[in-house]
Amino acid sequence: MTCPLYSANPVSRCDAVADEVTPTLHEREHFCQCDDYGHCPTLRTMLRLGRPLREAEYLDNYLPPTERT
Repeated sequence: MTCPLYSANPVSRCDAVADEVTPTLHEREHFCQCDDYGHCPTLRTMLRLGRPLREAEYLDNYLPPTERT
């Protein structure tokens, strides 16, 4: 069973994100298109915030923090 927030028509999209974001192949294989989607960082963040994520919030789940000088 796929994640109910995943849509593949006409392009891959995650409805947990308010902006136009295409989940990576890694995300699709590990979270979007499997029974274990409850561990998805995007879904967990959306549930914590109580609203769809903005693109920057989505990227924060997957990109390491940058050092500020």
